[in-house]
Amino acid sequence: MTEEEYTYVDQFDSEGKTTVDLNVEYIDDGRTSTCFHVVNIPNILDDIIDGDDIIIHGHQLHIILDYPLSHTVDKIFMKDGFTKKDILRSIYEAYTEIYREEEGNTKAPRMCDVIPDCYLMNRMDTHGEHGIWGHEIGDLFIDKLSYIQDLPNYIVPTMGS
Repeated sequence: MTEEEYTYVDQFDSEGKTTVDLNVEYIDDGRTSTCFHVVNIPNILDDIIDGDDIIIHGHQLHIILDYPLSHTVDKIFMKDGFTKKDILRSIYEAYTEIYREEEGNTKAPRMCDVIPDCYLMNRMDTHGEHGIWGHEIGDLFIDKLSYIQDLPNYIVPTMGS
């Protein structure tokens, strides 16, 4: 897979657009799960049910990321068709790159390193290129993978922490 540069979009408005669930699942300790811990994606790729099935046809995959970012990112990947594994790998690579770039531009201490008696593992806001707020990459989970019905190569993950 080849990557293109980030494109920043002022807003990616999925409001009013029909989204289609990609139904990506994996086997986690004998149970089926649809929630993916971002940092664990490389370790579970072989456990994805029908992971090698191509579900996005075409040559471009857009991963739209806005959480926990101040600036929405449209990360473009180039390949001839994308499997479930490719989509998850692309999300992992995009977040890894975003956090690495932000670390290179600004240092954000953990809140507990700054605030006495803090029990949070969250991070302080950063004002780098991406403006990460509130969460380390290890906090991030993909709760749902969807695409925009009229734009099937635009993946919009529903993120949580």
